[in-house]
Amino acid sequence: MREWRTDLPDVVWRGLGRLRVAAGLGVAAAGAAIGLGHKVPPATAALLVLFAAGFAAVSILGLRCRKRRFEVLSMAWALAMNTTLALASGGPDSPLLFVFLVPVFTHGFRWGPSGAYVSAAANTAALLGLAGYGLAAGDPPGALLPAALVCCVMWVGARTVSLVVSALGAQRDELRVMSQVDPLTGVFNRRSLFDAAAALAARGGSFAVVLVDLDGFKAVNDTRGHLFGDEVLKRAARAMRDGVRCGDLVARYGGDEFAVGMIKPQARELIGRAV
Repeated sequence: MREWRTDLPDVVWRGLGRLRVAAGLGVAAAGAAIGLGHKVPPATAALLVLFAAGFAAVSILGLRCRKRRFEVLSMAWALAMNTTLALASGGPDSPLLFVFLVPVFTHGFRWGPSGAYVSAAANTAALLGLAGYGLAAGDPPGALLPAALVCCVMWVGARTVSLVVSALGAQRDELRVMSQVDPLTGVFNRRSLFDAAAALAARGGSFAVVLVDLDGFKAVNDTRGHLFGDEVLKRAARAMRDGVRCGDLVARYGGDEFAVGMIKPQARELIGRAV
């Protein structure tokens, strides 16, 4: 199974994962402490320790193996842990209801906008369950206000995370294009050509590179100006791009020099993410 990539820089992605591990271990220790102190029923304390330890374990696995399934498992364990923690500290009017906000941000940044909304929906369902539990236990409707406030903040947070992550993704895509494409002509740059050639050579793909030089281009610049020369380069690049086969590469090698990478159809899929 391929690694799961997100828009978040790797150092931040792993930092959030380590924060999860620390949070899980901390909640497990707290659950053990309150259980030994007989502040909550032993069964509730045992469940809290179990869910917190499971959350920490899944978070550790997520650090070692970057797969989406570990993110889904982490969300499920976090939901169970936070719900049990809320029950152990007062139910729907618990002072720790804010912990339901944390997964929305961590899953949103690590998983993307969909992760933020899925986490918000799951945690909202848990809060509604806590509210129903409180009403059944005889709590007045006003006691449900903290849970309602947390739900509102949660969805605002999910929307905020979605906007931030989308902006980061758009910026990343723009930077990738800038690093691979010649800004004047719109064809690939020399770096992209070298990356594609290296990828093909490493995997045994067959290809050929033809260098194209525009004769007399310096005279065009000297007599007609550089703006006219830029238009000549654009039209030359467009003509080469329109004239090659689908899957071949056209790159500006430098100045008035271009390169055409002619790739055998069987080898084109070997380029992968090189360009």
